[in-house]
Amino acid sequence: MISQHLQAAIAELQEFIDNRPDAREVRKALAVKLVYQGYKYEEIQTILDVSVGSITSWKRAYKEYGILGLRLNHKGRKSYLSGE
Repeated sequence: MISQHLQAAIAELQEFIDNRPDAREVRKALAVKLVYQGYKYEEIQTILDVSVGSITSWKRAYKEYGILGLRLNHKGRKSYLSGE
């Protein structure tokens, strides 16, 4: 049985997929949705032709920043390196 939290995340991801015109954002959301639906990373890699590393980072971004973490303009954390 899927928890309510997981169901809510899957529903949120599906709504994002349905309403985003950019295929790159859709691919990210779909990868995370498939992880939450119990697909293995290797299966997602084959289905979407993406690396396991990408799937991992997209899932982390979604967990940390929510749906905004999957947007293309989202920059994530600031670098600890200075411009010098």
